[in-house]
Formats: sequence, structure tokens, C-alpha cells
Amino acid sequence: MWSAPSETSCATLCPVHSETPEHADQTGGWRGAFGTVRLAVALVWSAGSREMLLSLALTIFGAVLTGAELLIGRELVDLVVDGDGVTAADLAPWLVLLGLALVATSLANAATAELRVLLSELVQRRAVDELLAVSTAVELEAFEDPAFHDRIRLAREHSDSYAFQVVWGLVTLMTTAFSALVILLVLLGVAPLLVPVVLLAFVPIAVVNSRNTRALYRMHYSLAELDRDRTYHERLLTDRLEAREVRAFGLERWLRSRHDDLFDERVRNTRQVVTRRAVRALTGSSITAIILVASLAVVMLMAVDGRLSVGDAAVAVVALQQLASRLRSSGAAQESLIQGVTYLRDFESLRSLRPVSPRDAPPVR
Repeated sequence: MWSAPSETSCATLCPVHSETPEHADQTGGWRGAFGTVRLAVALVWSAGSREMLLSLALTIFGAVLTGAELLIGRELVDLVVDGDGVTAADLAPWLVLLGLALVATSLANAATAELRVLLSELVQRRAVDELLAVSTAVELEAFEDPAFHDRIRLAREHSDSYAFQVVWGLVTLMTTAFSALVILLVLLGVAPLLVPVVLLAFVPIAVVNSRNTRALYRMHYSLAELDRDRTYHERLLTDRLEAREVRAFGLERWLRSRHDDLFDERVRNTRQVVTRRAVRALTGSSITAIILVASLAVVMLMAVDGRLSVGDAAVAVVALQQLASRLRSSGAAQESLIQGVTYLRDFESLRSLRPVSPRDAPPVR
């Protein structure tokens, strides 16, 4: 019933991915990132189009509110700086508007966060629907194939852990993109000369995100075979039937040692990749910080020389700070999508196994 573990048996019993490191190079970087985003959009749209449209509407609304807050803040600063003849009655309307904008922004952010949770459930439901459609439509003999059984099992496991990552990354990317666009438009109105400098500041982190994304892909696919072998040993030691035979042959110590060696190798590889990614991130962030600080210095000098009002200077400073924050958020969202790529690819692979039949149309919602 049980045979000693080997590369052949592991590849047969635990197939996870058929892609190669060369494929990882092709799908890494910006092209791979856009491909992942496109696949995520298609998946989330098929799972909950209404919720996705509502999330998009709230995202645009929140971005407009961000721009409104900056402009209201500029008016308040200008009123305070002018000083002469300014009364509380003059400030009150702008303060009320600012308060309403802040409350509306908080509500939009809270609603978007809750929609993420709902969309995650819908995406997971969609994956389970596809899994059940495949498992009930294929011939019964397919279940005798260990490869098919493992693909079903892995797809089910991944739907739990990666559905939220996919939705979180996608919604966060949308929010960040629209907010950054509105902030750039505001900055273009108050200090247009700073816009090219700000765009230049985006380049280092954009390059770092692209290279770190490729490194994540390479690590993911280079460890696929090792993970299959490690998972095979883990199953032998933990599953009821296999563990019984392992104990009967006295192989538990050897298998445990082999499992630990494979895990150690994974940790070593991960540590190397993480270190390189951290160095790149630190370098890109440092260059961006230098450019942004130089931009702030230019804003201050323009305000001192009178070429920029104090209100415009304040808006420019806040806009630069918010753009830096949005850029960091976009990097985190992109990585969340990349980490969810396993689920996305397995979902597509599983869906391709479903026999084409008019009876297998997805249920109407």
C-alpha cells in the first residue's frame, strides 16, 4: 500500500503548479502584475458584480472627498493667515464643510472595509461553486486519480486563505489609484511645477515593487517542487492510514528528518529572498524620501519668496505626504495580490477541468 517517498511519487501525488521559473520571469514584473490584477478583477466581478461596483463608487467618492479636504484646508489657512477682519462666522462654514467631509470619508472607508469582507465571502463561495461543479460533473473514475484529488483539495484549501488577500489587494489598489489621481490634480492646481518632481519620486519605489514582485514569483515557483516533497512527507507522518504503516516499518525518524531538512531549505531560500527584497525596498524608499524632502524644501522657499501662498504651500505639503502614503499602500496591495496568485491560478486550472455542458451553467443570483 505504501512506498518510500521519491520525486516521482511526490510529483504524482502532490501536483501544485506546472509553471516553470522561466514562466515566472514572463509573468513577473509589471506585465505579470497587470495580468494578476486582470484575473483578480474577472474573479471578483463574477463573484459579486454589484458589490464590486459599489466598492468602486465608494472609492471614487472617497477620492473626491480627499481632494475636497485639501482645498477646504487651503481656504482655512488663507483665512487664518490674512487675519484682518476674519471672524468666527467667516471660519464656521469652512469648518462645517471640513467636518462633513471628514465624517463622509470615515463612512466611505468603513463601508469599503465591510464590502471587502462581504466580497471575500462571495469570492470564496464562487470558488466552492466551481469546485462542486467540477467534482460532480467529472467521471467517477477521475477520483481514482491522485492528481485530480489533490487539485480539488488544494483548490479548497486556498479558497480560505487567499480569497481575502485577492479582494483586499484589488480594492486597496483601486482606492490608492483614484486617491493619488485626485491629489495630483489638486497639486497641479496649487503648485504645477511640483507634479513632475512628484512623479519622479514614484519611479524608485515603482521599480523596486516591480523587481520585488518578480523575486516573489521566482521564489514561489522555485519552491513548488520542494513544497510538494515536503507536503508528501508531512502527509505520511500525519494522515491516519499512512502514519500507521510508517510506524509499522519504523520510518518515522527518517521521514521526520527528511521533512525537517526540506523545511530548513525553504526557510533558507525565503530568508535570502526576503533580505534582498528588504534591501531594495530600503534603497527605493530612501531615494523617494530624498526627492520628497527636496520637494518640500522647494515649497517652503516658494512660500517665503511669495511665489506661493501659505495656503497653497500647506496643501502642497499635505498632498506630498498623502501621496507618499498612497504609494506605500499600493505596494502592499500589489504584494497581497501576488501572494494570492496561487489561489487565482489554481482557480483557473480547476475551472478548466469542468466538462462543457449546457446543464453546468453557473447558478443565477
